[in-house]
Amino acid sequence: MEEPCPGVCSDAGDSDNAADVAASAPSLSRTPEADGEEVSQQPTSNKQSPASPSACSDVSGVTETESACLADEHGFPARLADGDVGEDASADCFDFGACAGSQDMASAPVESFENICSDHKECLPVAEGKDSEHRDGDVHMVESNPSGKADHDEKLGGSRSESPAQEMNVEGQGQGQCECGEDPAVLKMVGCEEEMVGCVRGSCDVPDEKPEETWGQSSAWSPPYEGGLRLDQLHDDVIFHIAVFLEARVVRDSLSKVCLRFLEMFDNEAYWKSRVFLRCHKPYPAVVSASDFSWVDACVAREDSYHTWRDWSRNTRHFLYGHNVNGEVDAVHLMKEGRLLASGDRNRFLNIVDLAKWDDSPGVQPDKQMADMLVHSDISHGGWIWSMASVGDTLITGSWDTHVRMFDLAAGCAQAQSFKCKSAVLCLYAEEKEVVASCFKEVAFFDRRSSALKMRIFHTKPVLSVVGNGQFIVSGSEDKSIVVFDRTAGKIFTTLKMDNYPLCMSLQDQQLWCGDRLGRLHLHNATGGMFSHVGTYDVSHKDKLTGVVATLGATFTCSGDKSVKVIEPTREPEVIASLDVHTKEVAKIDYNSGVLASAGGDECVGVWLPDHWDARSFRHLL
Repeated sequence: MEEPCPGVCSDAGDSDNAADVAASAPSLSRTPEADGEEVSQQPTSNKQSPASPSACSDVSGVTETESACLADEHGFPARLADGDVGEDASADCFDFGACAGSQDMASAPVESFENICSDHKECLPVAEGKDSEHRDGDVHMVESNPSGKADHDEKLGGSRSESPAQEMNVEGQGQGQCECGEDPAVLKMVGCEEEMVGCVRGSCDVPDEKPEETWGQSSAWSPPYEGGLRLDQLHDDVIFHIAVFLEARVVRDSLSKVCLRFLEMFDNEAYWKSRVFLRCHKPYPAVVSASDFSWVDACVAREDSYHTWRDWSRNTRHFLYGHNVNGEVDAVHLMKEGRLLASGDRNRFLNIVDLAKWDDSPGVQPDKQMADMLVHSDISHGGWIWSMASVGDTLITGSWDTHVRMFDLAAGCAQAQSFKCKSAVLCLYAEEKEVVASCFKEVAFFDRRSSALKMRIFHTKPVLSVVGNGQFIVSGSEDKSIVVFDRTAGKIFTTLKMDNYPLCMSLQDQQLWCGDRLGRLHLHNATGGMFSHVGTYDVSHKDKLTGVVATLGATFTCSGDKSVKVIEPTREPEVIASLDVHTKEVAKIDYNSGVLASAGGDECVGVWLPDHWDARSFRHLL
């Protein structure tokens, strides 16, 4: 017999839990008995030898050698391929990794339980023609036919023409008897002993009637007897390996909530960081993360984004909204966790749509449904609506009529504040206390508390994009420069020179992404106010890049080439998906809580709702 393979249990001992694990194994190696080889009988004992540290007296007692077999050099559970327990594996070797890693455990054929090694012989039913006798309270199986063979290996370990499930008699005929005279439903063996240890259910609880289905005949997997293995009894390495095959959101929101031990296992930055890097070997985040960077949120966002957008036609509900849209759409904005959509077109219409009312069930009339989704329409602007932003319940719009208007959605979209610039408002950035707007060459700072307006000049040509955070306001212009303004000092902090002028920008977690008129994407590292250039990337756009939104899970871009692209949020990003749904230029995009919206020159708004998105109406807000 070969030596047991490393990292697995070589002696199951007499633990019931060890027998449970063997019985639940999806695939087991062939035994020497089944191949006709001689097997020397090893004496067993109900007590585990203290000199055998590798013996599995408990399922949770996975040894350090086993842990090494389940973890790679990063300390992260390794994915085991199907069939890691091969034909030549030792008969007394059970692979915990194969058990945890197999995706077909529940559907394992009954025949796979036949070739169980001698140390894990499991619950084999008594063959017809055997009786039982009682010794010292235990049930022992004896041969009722004097001429029959008494060899233990041939009875339980030799080649058999039928599987244990096929030999089982549902009505209990030919099975061993309990002291009460009733037939036991299931018998179990401990280790390799020939002695049967009573009924699992108890001698007085066995029903007289025929059960509806047996373990071997049931279509769903169930433990062979009561008191089976529990999830919290598994070793940490086995739990980590199981987590490899679960979505990050399931691990964070469900598995970690099973018990305090699991919560402590997964409340670990090192685990989530390793999980991210094992799935993507590119630098992530694209620049050095801040000290408060949440790796668990980043991991969940990355896996959710990749799962959703790699097959967006199946994983999202997409439609084009065109009701009450009377011209090319130049601005879109998502509010209230993506449930409210605001859009502005070149016919001066401001539309607010309740996306929670979308229903793609058969028989629903799309035109009537889209009309019901429109909860507010406004034509207070005297020019094209070119930009949008929001803070809480306040929607802020900028127009070619030189006005910035603020609408309070909680008050029925009543206009709350407004201010007038000297020229058309091309872009907006909004915070609780301040609104920043670009007005051609000037940048306007509007204090929402005092209504004070201060104009600053940073560029020599029109300002096309404005973003910011608590420390800086960043503006990009046609003069091929990006200016970083220090809000605390009240002066320009630095100026970045570009080969081509930036049309759009997104500032997220110290990463400044900007798109230029050639369709390229640029990344700058804003950590510590450096704003150093990291790289310039081709993301497969064939025309000017008109919009960019950076998130933890993905980066979204749109272009004059009529496409919207979802790309990796890393350096040297690759395209995850290309959304080609518009027939004309896409002017802007917005993303909020899994919902994506695009402003199309074909007089409609593209909407993508994630498949798991729960519907809830926000009509009461208006």
